[in-house]
Amino acid sequence: MSEANERRPMSLGTKILIGLVLGIAAGIFFGEITAPLKILGDAFVGLLQMTVLPYIIVTLIANVGRLSLERGRKLMGWAAVVWLVLVILGVGVLVAMSLAFPDRHTPAFFSTSSFDAVREYNLLALFVPANIFQSLVNNAVPGIVFFCICVGAALIGLEQKRAVIQGLDAAGQAIARVNGFVVQLTPFGVFAIAAAASGTMTIEEFGRLRGYLIVFGLSSFILTFWLLPALVAACTPFRYRDIYEASRDALFTAFATGKVLVVLPMLIENTRKMYADKGLVNEEIESSVDVLYPLIYPFPYLGKIIALVFIPFAAAFVGRSLELSDYPALVGLGTLSLFGGPIITIPFLLEANELPADMFQLFLLSGVLTSRLGDMVGVMNLLAFTVITTCALTGSLQVRGGRLVAALAGTVLLVAVSSVGSRTWLESIKDDFQREKVIASMHTLDAERGVEVRVFDQPSPNPVLLRDGQSRLDRIRERGILRVGYNDDNLPYVFRNARNELVGLDIEMAHGLAGDLGVTLELGPFERETLARQLAEDHFDLAMSGLVGTIQRLETMRLSQPYLDATFSLVVPDHRARDLDTYDEITSVDSLRVGILMQSQFARALERHVPQAETVVVESTRWFFEESHDLDALIISGEAGAAWAMLYPGFEVVVPTRRRISMPFVYAMPRGDEPFAEF
Repeated sequence: MSEANERRPMSLGTKILIGLVLGIAAGIFFGEITAPLKILGDAFVGLLQMTVLPYIIVTLIANVGRLSLERGRKLMGWAAVVWLVLVILGVGVLVAMSLAFPDRHTPAFFSTSSFDAVREYNLLALFVPANIFQSLVNNAVPGIVFFCICVGAALIGLEQKRAVIQGLDAAGQAIARVNGFVVQLTPFGVFAIAAAASGTMTIEEFGRLRGYLIVFGLSSFILTFWLLPALVAACTPFRYRDIYEASRDALFTAFATGKVLVVLPMLIENTRKMYADKGLVNEEIESSVDVLYPLIYPFPYLGKIIALVFIPFAAAFVGRSLELSDYPALVGLGTLSLFGGPIITIPFLLEANELPADMFQLFLLSGVLTSRLGDMVGVMNLLAFTVITTCALTGSLQVRGGRLVAALAGTVLLVAVSSVGSRTWLESIKDDFQREKVIASMHTLDAERGVEVRVFDQPSPNPVLLRDGQSRLDRIRERGILRVGYNDDNLPYVFRNARNELVGLDIEMAHGLAGDLGVTLELGPFERETLARQLAEDHFDLAMSGLVGTIQRLETMRLSQPYLDATFSLVVPDHRARDLDTYDEITSVDSLRVGILMQSQFARALERHVPQAETVVVESTRWFFEESHDLDALIISGEAGAAWAMLYPGFEVVVPTRRRISMPFVYAMPRGDEPFAEF
């Protein structure tokens, strides 16, 4: 035997596994240095997505169009019924298994995507597109699929359809070749994604991904090795053993290659043999098997549908939980969007459920394993669909009530044990993430900048008076000192960490300004009621402490351009979050009592939109969380509310939808010094 024959080429699956392992190792070893690899990972994802929609269009139209009119009606009728039954069973498993994710309330600091206005979807336009090209641009897969089915159905009755279908088949083969080239880049794409994700993800986050892997794995095994084969055995002349032997080679091949498409010829041949062994082979059965496998392949199968469990996982991961009322939209939109595959569906559903888009990177990272398990489910799903539909078309459907009840009862038992067991185990795992530690361990980057900082407890006027015509900027550079006013206990702008150091967004900005000027930073406290007087008496060069730009402040001090548009929000107890997330719901609450820190623009906005609400001035933000028991909510910026909710996990930030209100945050300076203000 020659050396060339002894050395078999490394399979793509092995290369992908090596890329994954090397990527994780590189991320762990090099840390955040690997973050730029995210660009390569995003480019790879774009290449994968590039061929998806064109392939759907040409293959779906061709497969529907090649049917005859009479046979097409009968086949499509039974195919729709069987497909729908299988989807309902798979969705039941999906919903039940998603209950395994524990409720974790883990608020995070401000993220622009967290408070963006909710995108509203026109369901009619989504499913019935008035402009198919707009649907293509927006990746609106449900509308694209509806268009393709309509065109394919119109082809059925045309005499000239053969030439059209041949052209579509050729286009599909060409697109498949392009996709094949992209697939060869998968090891490199997986390496980049894994390196960037593992290099920037904490150990706690990576550990919490195991919940998704466990739930997905259990769901896959229940569907592949119990529910689907047991259902076929209960409705057809075949036994469980026959089904397993017919699917065994295809199951292993699909898991090894990560591609269901490559096993379709194997499935067709093994299904024919299974019928022949029972003496049921004839031209109608063979023809049905030949048509049903390629016809159903573009449609969402259970291996893809159970990938939707990532959305409940993502919600639990970021500290939210989906309500049962959220699942109809999740399942409806998700199932139809899965015509484009999970690579399009998951980002679409993350946006629709207001979850961070970056969670898609976790989905891709876990996809090396979950996609292969999903392909095993897909193989069994295609076989179950084809066998049951073929038996229905040929009159050999044999529904045995005892076996069917046993199959469904066994599924309920397995799902219940798996879901409850997984939830119990996941809840027992110690969660080392402690919100207060995030706040307490915050620090500035002054060590890197080399900025000297002095903090004063009592404010006083600048000891060096301004000369006639001298700008504060000139005095700062001459003295080598920048004086900044602060108001602490003002999360996340100014607050004290565990070492009693002043930290926060505005303190960080003050450090940055002093570092750029090459001067010492002096920090002195102010009260909001006395700020205008202190600025006029030259206590500070500027004040940086989460100040809202108002007309009243503009009349007494000079304000900078806004550096942040703070978002109007309410902080409410967790159990009230769903009741107060729109203005319509807020206005429907009788005797609503809302706390405010002072008469602010946010308070006036509440008075305009919810005139019946009673506002109560509170002593401080901390007092609301610790002492207030008779207030329904606190008016606060979403950015600040998210930080406070980290310290007090029993509360949640609610940004009322449909009317987003924002206020500009500014820095304040003394009036009359235009050169410094312009600087």
